[in-house]
Amino acid sequence: MASNDIRTFLRQFSAVKFYKYKGWSNSRLRQDAEDDLRQYLQKLSASDDPLVKQKSTRLLGRFERMTNSKHAERYWNQMMINEERELTKNSLFILEQRRSQHKNVIESNIHSERIAMSQKTTNEFISEIRSPRTMLPGDESPTTVYQDEIPDIFADDEKKEREVFTENESVAEGESEEESEDEGIYAAGSSTWKEVEEVFRRMNDSQKWKLSTGKVVEDALFEYARRCKSEHLSQSFIVDPDDTSYIAHGVFTEGELTEIEETDTKSLPDIPIDLMKYMNSFRKSSIEELRSQLSMVQDWEGANFRREYHFDHDWIKNSVHNFVRGEASSFTSSYRKNRTRSVSGLMQVAHKVMGRRGDLIIRKHHNEYGNGEAGKEWEGENGTKILKERGLKAPKMQKDMFVNLCNAVKWDVEKVRRLQVIGWIFSELNVLLLRLDSPRGYVCRVVRSPIYTIPQTVGLFGQQVVPFLALIWKAKAIVKEVVDIVESAENHDNEDSQLQELQAVGVKKRKSQLFCIEDCVQTPSKKNKIICRK
Repeated sequence: MASNDIRTFLRQFSAVKFYKYKGWSNSRLRQDAEDDLRQYLQKLSASDDPLVKQKSTRLLGRFERMTNSKHAERYWNQMMINEERELTKNSLFILEQRRSQHKNVIESNIHSERIAMSQKTTNEFISEIRSPRTMLPGDESPTTVYQDEIPDIFADDEKKEREVFTENESVAEGESEEESEDEGIYAAGSSTWKEVEEVFRRMNDSQKWKLSTGKVVEDALFEYARRCKSEHLSQSFIVDPDDTSYIAHGVFTEGELTEIEETDTKSLPDIPIDLMKYMNSFRKSSIEELRSQLSMVQDWEGANFRREYHFDHDWIKNSVHNFVRGEASSFTSSYRKNRTRSVSGLMQVAHKVMGRRGDLIIRKHHNEYGNGEAGKEWEGENGTKILKERGLKAPKMQKDMFVNLCNAVKWDVEKVRRLQVIGWIFSELNVLLLRLDSPRGYVCRVVRSPIYTIPQTVGLFGQQVVPFLALIWKAKAIVKEVVDIVESAENHDNEDSQLQELQAVGVKKRKSQLFCIEDCVQTPSKKNKIICRK
């Protein structure tokens, strides 16, 4: 086989395909077929082609699972059925011959002849059934399969009427049909996995993120992505240091995740002292005390109010007022709204027509700086909805926004490393802040805040609501800082750089000349998940 043919063969490789390719169709020789498969993979693992070597080595490591998969068991069962049918045909053929012999028996000797023939027929019939198959007229080989009578449930891919992706040969025993379909979407050879491979192939090794242990983050994420049966952030080269699956599956050690989290960290903005003191003045434990504090006229109010200086003070006062108005009913009202509606109290929600619709989009003109997802019920920190939104949907939207901001700064590496995109996760009365940035290489990193809870009793207002307001202010400060980075003009102090900029007007740089972080892998639509099965 040529190298390209081997790659094509391996791309849709399975134990069943190998058995058919080599012509193994005798169930009694299954062990020989498995030994042949093992030797074939060992031979390919020594190939000079790196992709062939990598693929065959991985398949060799999964050898036992491949040979004992549902598809392999079904293949050998079908072969056994075919062989039993062949034996039945043999039996009928032999009996028909014996019947013909019986017709030619002379009537005078019929009694004695029948006794002799019966004994002979019985002995020969038993011996022929136990021996290898007798050649029937028109047969070409002992392993002929009657395809005109037995439907081939293992038809080649090109003969199927419609197939979105190849059936994954490594479906574990007891695995559900839904899990098998998800696994097929991200299996080797699928269009989604080809997209991941193409993104990885375009990465420059010299620009990847290398940890102090020598491990390359992009390579580790790629290897883990190929093991995933369903969608995961690693397929979009987004790393969440708080994701415990990395340690559980040996992708990163705890020390490596700590290094990833602490490398070029972006600290949260500091709150100005005067604003922090005003915010802290609302640490009260009753509605009366909060209303009394709200009624106090501040120095910045009235004629002294300047929007550019006092906007945040006014926002804090209005936020507290919105919390306490209606007195005790305000908390039940907040609780009800969070259970039945998308949260829109922080800023106006604006849906964007895009692949994923967010419950909150923070936008200035065409640039987007943050998103938010809301759920009406809290199922715990590891509830299904918050796991999907915190661990997949929100970070992927954040990366899309991050890449667009990188385009806005023309992939200036110094600016790219300073950018970050925020994401809010609202679940009933609980709030979590996500921050996505790219400190090194082609990887985007997600950092989580602690979970803050809006209390249902006013006695906890100062303890829980005031820190939440501080978190909102810091998120706003991050957005403002990123807006300044995106909208700041390039600094060309000397005349030479200014002339060089003018000379380059109209010339477009090739994408290969720029450092570039790729978009997220497209999520397959569930309605397009089709597996041709019989």
